[in-house]
Formats: sequence, C-alpha cells, structure tokens
Amino acid sequence: MTSEDDHIETKNQLKLNILAWIFFIAGIVLINRFLIVEPYYAFTSQTWPKAAGQVIHVEEIVETGFRAGFPYPKITYQYGVGDQIYRNHWIRFGYNKVHNGNHSDAEALRDAFPKNTPVTVYYDPESPKRSVLKPGEWPLIDLIFLIPIALCFYLFYGLRNWLNS
Repeated sequence: MTSEDDHIETKNQLKLNILAWIFFIAGIVLINRFLIVEPYYAFTSQTWPKAAGQVIHVEEIVETGFRAGFPYPKITYQYGVGDQIYRNHWIRFGYNKVHNGNHSDAEALRDAFPKNTPVTVYYDPESPKRSVLKPGEWPLIDLIFLIPIALCFYLFYGLRNWLNS
C-alpha cells in the first residue's frame, strides 16, 4: 500500500466516522423530541392553568402522500391569558397533535368541536401559546418512533465496530 492509498483509506474512515456520529445525534434528537419532550408536556399539561376559549375555525384537511384521502378536521381555537389573545390547533400532545390517525377519532373531534363552541384550554404557564384541549393524552402510537431510534443507534454502533475492526 502506498501512502496515497493510506491517505484515501483514512479519509474514508473519517467520513464513515462522521456518518456514524450523525446517526448517533439523530437518535438522541428523536429520543428527546418524541420520547421525552412530548410525553413530558402531555403529562404535565394535566396540572396547567385553564382558560376559557372558543373554536373559531374548523377546516377539513385532506392529506396527500401515504395518507392520501384521509380527511381530518383542523380545529382552531382562541383563548386569552392576561391581556394576550392566543390561537392554537393542538388537541393533544404527541407526534400528531391534531388527531390520532383513525377515522372515528377524526369524526369524534369534528362532532365535539364545531365552530363557535366554547372550550376549556389548558395552557403552559411558562409559554401560554403552548396549549391543548385534551391534557394528559399522549398516543401510544408514538412509540413507533422507537424503530428509527433503534435503527440510528444500530447504524452508529455497527459503523463504529466496523471501523474499529
């Protein structure tokens, strides 16, 4: 092997090492977002202050892509905290804050929150713009994010072991 071949091999190992660390960081970000932050907000939202609010807009959203043809309601509500008026459309915490991905849930939300309906809004006292209508809910389907998280760590350790062998 020539010194140029050694240099190329070292550069390739460096690139693979960087790629391994990118997978590691992606896994940490996914864990933080979907398995720490969202459940934390879901569970602490049960103790948040309440504000009187009102549904101001109900819009029918039709997904494209792999969920094509699955309509769901986007329910926008407003509420006041102090002298500030806020608007949001989050129903619950989790990856999908609007609905849980099935038709019966979408229909139930549409029926429960028609336009001009008064609602109780639970808002984060540290950031009042963060609010939900259903505190404490975190859909278990969010555990599906364990798959890409596991894949990220598997690729990280696999690449690191391969580089060190």
